[in-house]
Amino acid sequence: MVNIYLVGFMGAGKTSVGQRLARHLGARFLDLDHELSEDFDCSISEVFENSGEAVFRAAEADMLRKLSAKEGLVVATGGGAFSTDGNRRIIEESGGISVFLDLPWDVLRRRLEGDNNDRPVYQSAEQARRLLEERLP
Repeated sequence: MVNIYLVGFMGAGKTSVGQRLARHLGARFLDLDHELSEDFDCSISEVFENSGEAVFRAAEADMLRKLSAKEGLVVATGGGAFSTDGNRRIIEESGGISVFLDLPWDVLRRRLEGDNNDRPVYQSAEQARRLLEERLP
C-alpha cells in the first residue's frame, strides 16, 4: 500500500481522521508533529521558541523523506507541511497520495479557539484566517 498523507490547515482533523483511516485500512498511523516532538524531546511550540521555525521546517522535511521511504503508512502532516514546495515534491516523488481535508473557516475557527494548545503559529483567529488564506493556494 502506498502512503497516504493527510494535509490541511491546523484544526482540520488530520490526526483524528488519520487514526480512523489507518484502523480501517489496517495501516500504521503516524502523526508528523508527534514524531518531530519525540525527536526534539520537547513540544512543537518549544521547538519554535528555542530553535525557530526554520529549524523545525528543515526537520519536518527530513522526517517526511524518512517516512516516504516506508510503505503502508497513514501520515497526518503538520498544518504548514504541505505549503512547502519541497515537502509536496517529497510526497509526490514517493508515489504517496495526499488528501486535503478542507473545512469551512467557521468550523476551523471554532476548533482552534476551543483547542489551540501547542499550535505555535496560532496567535488569534484573525491571524489564523490570514495564514489560511496565504496557504490555500
